[in-house]
Amino acid sequence: MIDRRVILLLLLFISTITMMTFQSTRGPFRPFHFLKAPFHELQKDLHSFWDSSIVPVREFLRLREENRQLKKKLKDLSLVAEKYPELERENARLKDLLRLKAEVPEYLTTARVIGGGARRWPRIIVIDKGKRNGLRKDMAVRNIDGLVGKITEVYESSSEVLLVTDPSFSASIRLQDSRTEGVLSGSGNGYCRLKYIPAETSIKRGDRLITSGLDGIFPPGIPAGVITEIAGKDELFMDITVRPAVKENSIEEVMILKTSGGSRKERTR
Repeated sequence: MIDRRVILLLLLFISTITMMTFQSTRGPFRPFHFLKAPFHELQKDLHSFWDSSIVPVREFLRLREENRQLKKKLKDLSLVAEKYPELERENARLKDLLRLKAEVPEYLTTARVIGGGARRWPRIIVIDKGKRNGLRKDMAVRNIDGLVGKITEVYESSSEVLLVTDPSFSASIRLQDSRTEGVLSGSGNGYCRLKYIPAETSIKRGDRLITSGLDGIFPPGIPAGVITEIAGKDELFMDITVRPAVKENSIEEVMILKTSGGSRKERTR
């Protein structure tokens, strides 16, 4: 009886010879070749499905980012548009101060108001210049419109300015036309009082006041205010109300002046 292993070996040999003969005459033996075309079609369909699904998502994300960037640019442009008029007004004020600087020999420096405008008592403002800029107590402060006040406290990089409308403020002034001398002090309500004007003095509403320079603090010729009310002509001195030259709630930039020393020749504007 023939051994089974011999039979299996013989069958394997015959199969091998047959496949080799087939491949040499018909090409390589590829039993799953018929599946290749359907597989390629399936791959093509999957690729098309992927493109149709992901491309719109990518486009949506791109458009959303572009929209976000455009909104940001629009917001930035809006902020610039809002700031432009304010910068233009500030530039005009600074130009006026620079022109005034050439006319004021006592000029020391220009400062910006950084605080204190809302305080009612005492009436002070805080400016962004101090000891490091050469500022000292009792230096005069003005702007393009006229007298603002005087420095009362000096710190390293800031200072406090007492406004002309504070009751503790006083300055030596004179009527610009009649040259009558008096003292200007604050009334605490946004106005000032003109003191020590004799009852027989000829004055009227609308008369302008300027600093006289006799107090050794304020250089002469600075506009100080305009007379608005006159009372008490039957008394020794008249009770005179003055509207200050400067609106205390709209001060933004100021000019610091050296003290007059009481010896400078009076100037008028």
